[in-house]
Amino acid sequence: MVGLPFPNARDDRVRLKMQHEDVKSRESNACGGGGGGGAWYKTQAYRAVNQAVGRVIRGRADFGAVFFMDRRFGDPDVVGSLSKWLRDQVGEGARKKGLCSRARTCLA
Repeated sequence: MVGLPFPNARDDRVRLKMQHEDVKSRESNACGGGGGGGAWYKTQAYRAVNQAVGRVIRGRADFGAVFFMDRRFGDPDVVGSLSKWLRDQVGEGARKKGLCSRARTCLA
């Protein structure tokens, strides 16, 4: 996976949703809630990543390979947004020797 699949920020529906979330966040801020439109925007990208991985690996008996080819996947906030079962599996794969050959062997 190359990049994080953020929604189009110029889309009117996305802008309106972000504005709505900002208003909700300000209103609920007195109660300690809300992350606003920016948090909603990031969540949409993280949800898409988790869905994409879920389409490759659907259950315990399944196997597949997903390569995160973006430095942002090394960010603790991004890794923390991945499904719990996946978080420990994310690492500096591009720097590990033999990653492609290990994947080839595993998937053959």
